[in-house]
Amino acid sequence: MDNVSLLKAKIVCGGANNQLYSPQVGSWLYEHKILYIPDYVANAGGLIDVADELEPGGFNKGRVLKRIDKIQETVKKIIRLSGKENRPTSEIADELAKKIFEN
Repeated sequence: MDNVSLLKAKIVCGGANNQLYSPQVGSWLYEHKILYIPDYVANAGGLIDVADELEPGGFNKGRVLKRIDKIQETVKKIIRLSGKENRPTSEIADELAKKIFEN
């Protein structure tokens, strides 16, 4: 938690795995009005691209681009729900991801 208090950024957008040392860091960012987007959301395009190779018929660029376009809507949903529910984006994103994997 020591380093996070030094942040001057308005946004922390995941470029590497697990930027948050703990869930408390996500809460701290939220309380200090620093927008956080997890790495697994920000980097989803790479996974979508690779996973598409396993689809019937193999890789399809159009299908990949269509799926990647949905990332923006996911980010908007995370931000919207965070504001509506007055909870950190880290919590919202984790809950949405869990729902996807449970189905």
